[in-house]
Amino acid sequence: MAPYAVVGACSAATYGCEETIEILGKRLEAGDTLLKVAYCAKHYGVALFRSGCLILLAPGFPEYHGSTVQNGEDNVKDVAAGDTHIVFCKEDGTVHSFGYSNIYGQLGDGSVWTSHKAEGGEDSDDGVPALSAPKMISGFGNGSYDVDGGDVIEGRRLCVPITAVSCGSHHTLLMTRKCNAVYGCGLGLSGQLGGKRKPPLQASFKSIRLLFGLPIRQIAAAGNHSFVLLQTGKLLAFGDNTSGQLGLGSTKAVGTPTPVAIRSVSPQPRGNENLDSYAIKTLRAAWGSAESMYFPLRVERISPELGPGEARIVSIWCSANRSVLLTSDMDWLSCGLPISRSRCIGDGQQQRMDRYGALGRWIKDKRESTWFGKMRWSERLGVAIKTTFPSLAGDALLEATRSEVRLVCFNHFVVLLIPGKDASNKSLLFLQGEGQSVETVQGGERLSVAAVARADKLLQDREVDDDSCEYALSGGHAIVATDHFLAVI
Repeated sequence: MAPYAVVGACSAATYGCEETIEILGKRLEAGDTLLKVAYCAKHYGVALFRSGCLILLAPGFPEYHGSTVQNGEDNVKDVAAGDTHIVFCKEDGTVHSFGYSNIYGQLGDGSVWTSHKAEGGEDSDDGVPALSAPKMISGFGNGSYDVDGGDVIEGRRLCVPITAVSCGSHHTLLMTRKCNAVYGCGLGLSGQLGGKRKPPLQASFKSIRLLFGLPIRQIAAAGNHSFVLLQTGKLLAFGDNTSGQLGLGSTKAVGTPTPVAIRSVSPQPRGNENLDSYAIKTLRAAWGSAESMYFPLRVERISPELGPGEARIVSIWCSANRSVLLTSDMDWLSCGLPISRSRCIGDGQQQRMDRYGALGRWIKDKRESTWFGKMRWSERLGVAIKTTFPSLAGDALLEATRSEVRLVCFNHFVVLLIPGKDASNKSLLFLQGEGQSVETVQGGERLSVAAVARADKLLQDREVDDDSCEYALSGGHAIVATDHFLAVI
């Protein structure tokens, strides 16, 4: 088995690590490329490879661990996982979902249930819940069907092909192939489904009205909130905002997609100030009266254009209470403060977040964490990325960063991996926040990896020491983050 690195974990906290890495390593040795690993809060996860194959990761079920997901043998385009559910879409635009709880309708198939029984009628002996079988969601796909065994024709009401999926804890978002609409289902009490209504559950996918027709580039969901990034670089946020993770300058939840103005460290303007002024009209006459025929009703529409001085956003990553984004200027910005400022692991206590912590920037008071600010490692990351892709510049460099650089955002730390282009170039692993110990594992032997020496670390000065560490690894092209371990393979 090829060597791999374990981040911030002791031997007691790596349940299923070796078995999982061995399964993934076999496919990597066969020439496949690991694109994405998505894990539920417990028990289950999936790994998506460039070949389009989707592998189930279930250490609690050895007979299924490493098996191919039903309907995921090939042509899988994207996958995401919530606390108890997994959703994936295929090249033909179809959507499939499965899980071990559907209490909020997050599977989007119209059903609601609390637990799924195995074939024998009961859960496993060790208490691991059973997974439901993947089910294709009606209404999504290329829209063709077979009529009486004859020729394939196009129906009048075509299905909508999906190209990207994202999951929060108990809700799901889908982006259409035309990149002009977003569908959501599941829990909506915090406004994470983007409508004025906040349903306790929504068992079927519904389009988010304010997003229809906008040029959409990326969807991202975590916890009980959601982000939508437009092709113009404008960022929209909605849902829970307890930790200020939406970057709106407050901790108030937002029920409808609200533009996030990325400027200097200053409070964000009100949401309505970012709505298209030409599209907001007031009812100037009583409804049903003759005068109302000549005056328009109030129409809300979000302008996709950036405001004066706003930064263009390239990509965003998020966890339940933290968000990290990349701008077109190669600046890395963060927001969100965890509710718990320290945590205990084993007999010891991790470093308190009284300094830079996972935000990667110094804050004078907690309100500064509620808007996006520049992380201190931006310059070092910029140099490392440009060194890795020396022949690229401008938009080509930004696109390479989006597609090649791996970033996983946690509540207490952020992990970023810049894979080496070949065997002669080492991969660079950047850690911001807590849990910064790294060990390499080969042949059952663990060796600690020393962080790359930095002069500013010797000064112990908060103005320059940003609480981040950098490691050079031999190999390493993907991050595997589960509920028990974090590894680089």
